[in-house]
Amino acid sequence: ALAGVNIIWGVGSLESEKTLSPVKAVLDREIIGVVRRYLRGIEVADNTLAEVVIRDVGIAGDFLATVHTLEHFRRELYEPRILNRARRERWAAEGAKRAAERSRDEAAALLAAERPPLLDDAAARELHRIETHYRNKEETA
Repeated sequence: ALAGVNIIWGVGSLESEKTLSPVKAVLDREIIGVVRRYLRGIEVADNTLAEVVIRDVGIAGDFLATVHTLEHFRRELYEPRILNRARRERWAAEGAKRAAERSRDEAAALLAAERPPLLDDAAARELHRIETHYRNKEETA
């Protein structure tokens, strides 16, 4: 990613792209999220350095209680949906589901979800017309 490569194999692909896996696509989405966050880097600006806040809070202060932290912390984090970053006790209490199981559940939910059509009726009719035109040309050739 740092060298500018944007894809080696497609998301969800297995066996040199001979097979696609919705479960692997969900896992790949997590990895892509981590890489994107890494590539974004750390913004260094007056408002992100928060020198005034650091001086105000002091050595023994609590940065979590500041308005500045509340306004900025979500942007700096990457919160995975599948990979588990919880402590072992919480992970065990929540059923100790592994990433593969959570990926399977997420993929099933995504596939089962209602989605609006990608094409409006006019575009679908036009594509059908083009397909019919070229299919008829092939049949007469």
